[in-house]
Amino acid sequence: MIVSLIGHLGYVGQNIKDALQNSDIENMYLLDRETTHKDMINYISKSNVFIHCAAIQRPKVNVVESFLPNFELTKKIVDNLPETTKLIFISSIHYRS
Repeated sequence: MIVSLIGHLGYVGQNIKDALQNSDIENMYLLDRETTHKDMINYISKSNVFIHCAAIQRPKVNVVESFLPNFELTKKIVDNLPETTKLIFISSIHYRS
């Protein structure tokens, strides 16, 4: 199985990455803010599973400014996801945000 993980630098993503590294997956692609759109599309096309736990957390700005970049990233992923690739979407909120 080939897995792509976006959001591996956050708390949830780090724990997922650690668990996957201790499993018998064939390959794991780690995506972050530095990953180009072209590379992201390439990793999506190669993956059996795409785990999305990335989000921009900006508790001090208005809700729309926080929501829009997260929505656009998720839309890019979904729009390029092959039918055979499973998507796992994980979302959380900071306590007191």
